[in-house]
Amino acid sequence: MGYKPIRCEEIEKVEMSQEYKKFNEIRPTKWATKSLKNLIDSGIFEYKHGQVTYKGERFFLCEASFMYILEKELKKIKNGLKILWDCSFEFGKNLAKISGKQDPCKFITDFFSALGFGDILVLKKKGKYEITVKYFPWFNYEKEINFTVFRGILSGVISGFTGKEIVLKKIEKDTREGNLSLYITE
Repeated sequence: MGYKPIRCEEIEKVEMSQEYKKFNEIRPTKWATKSLKNLIDSGIFEYKHGQVTYKGERFFLCEASFMYILEKELKKIKNGLKILWDCSFEFGKNLAKISGKQDPCKFITDFFSALGFGDILVLKKKGKYEITVKYFPWFNYEKEINFTVFRGILSGVISGFTGKEIVLKKIEKDTREGNLSLYITE
């Protein structure tokens, strides 16, 4: 079609590093039982002509570094992170709306794990949501961001399913086991 790819040598060097490969290697999951292929085969997702859709909404594959770069760059702009949060939250609410009545814990575990966000466990303890993610896609900016996009989408999904505003604002990061784990709470 005549398009030329945009190249970013800094990202390409990171993606080829041994650290990047180690953190992002494929691992068996403990909590997630569905893959994107399972969801396509079961008709939950549709795949036609190279496009993946869910309930009429198009999804696209995107390298995980995009979330990191987007947040890192929007931090530099006044209200940039608030706008990023608001957009992510609204996307999550709309995703819940088109999904119909479902348990947010099961939906997030199945849906987001299948999309490559890691092995996800969502629990509701004492009325509060707790999300543990093992093997979240790692990029070397992980210390510089607070996962605004991911937290915003998940907050929106839970809010959309429950009808209550849920804000997942606390995040703990851990890389001691050679992968990126996140612990996200209200």
